[in-house]
Amino acid sequence: MPDNFAPLFVHHNMKYMFLIVCCLCAQSLSAQFPRFPLAEGISGVFSAFTHPALMADLKHPAAGIYTERRFMLRELSVFALGAGIPFSKGVLGVKYWQTGYRVFREQLIGLGYSLPLGDRLRAAVYLDHQSARAQGFSRRAMIGEAGVSWRLTGRFGVRVHIFNPAGSGNGRPPLCYSAGLHYSLSPQFLVDAVWVKEEGKPVSIQVSGLYRPLKDCWLQGGFASQPVCQFAGLGFRTGDIRISVSGRYHLNLVITPGIAVVWGRE
Repeated sequence: MPDNFAPLFVHHNMKYMFLIVCCLCAQSLSAQFPRFPLAEGISGVFSAFTHPALMADLKHPAAGIYTERRFMLRELSVFALGAGIPFSKGVLGVKYWQTGYRVFREQLIGLGYSLPLGDRLRAAVYLDHQSARAQGFSRRAMIGEAGVSWRLTGRFGVRVHIFNPAGSGNGRPPLCYSAGLHYSLSPQFLVDAVWVKEEGKPVSIQVSGLYRPLKDCWLQGGFASQPVCQFAGLGFRTGDIRISVSGRYHLNLVITPGIAVVWGRE
């Protein structure tokens, strides 16, 4: 190998080794589907990714987009879209998620229905198509998921979500399920605690809070245990548009900035 080519060769391979490590960490962070802390505090359309049963509370059509640059790397960028259309008996939900770039790309497209079962109970089912492709590699799978939300009191609720109950195999991603507690200290202050268990990985605990100092402005923050990271953000509403800017900090892989824009009446 020529001497002047060696530094370029080492740099090229080190970059791809770093991307592989980041991808492995990213899989743990996303737990195979994107998570938006206290999504319902911003808009119900993002609940399709975390607690789909909450989509049943949408009263008007709404749509939102979210993007983040994971660990400040363009190659690990994430893009997500969610939309909900209320009908007389429930809400039709659509979601789309993509991560990666030209060397490796993973996508998920989902269609589901959420409906109220009385005054306190909400339920949802989704059917997703997930695909992943890289050079010389391709994988496609159909995935089911379901969620239930039970409001025990006016301030306290319980949520359960299961993703891919069939489990890994035949190109499918691992089984992942979550259970969460939601508490509203006041109309301005919400607290959420979620336990996430992915097949073959330790339990991750995620705690987050949202505070509204003004009617059209909010602050949020929290942490996760597996892997350890902290996140914070702020947002505001103008008319029917809501904008939220957030950041997640990982001790070894630095910052992941993100932004969400939602259209729809509350």
